Amino acid sequence: MWITEFYGGRVARVTPSGMITEFSVAPAGAELNGIAAGPDGNIWFTEQNTDKIGRVAPSGGTATEFSLPAGSRPTAITAGPDGNM
Repeated sequence: MWITEFYGGRVARVTPSGMITEFSVAPAGAELNGIAAGPDGNIWFTEQNTDKIGRVAPSGGTATEFSLPAGSRPTAITAGPDGNM
């Protein structure tokens, strides 16, 4: 299971045994909200306060952020039928 840390700028992976691994993916205060596994195998998340979406590999590592138009405030994300997020 994956979760976002709303104010912390981190996503976390939680294993069935309860082990939690955190990954810093955005600046603190970015207001991470939505999170979803993509058909590309990456984990995608929204940054509500910074008008961005981002992705990180399930193994962790560096996140890539993508800017959206100002005022977008994305709150949710999911894969579409065409395989795009």
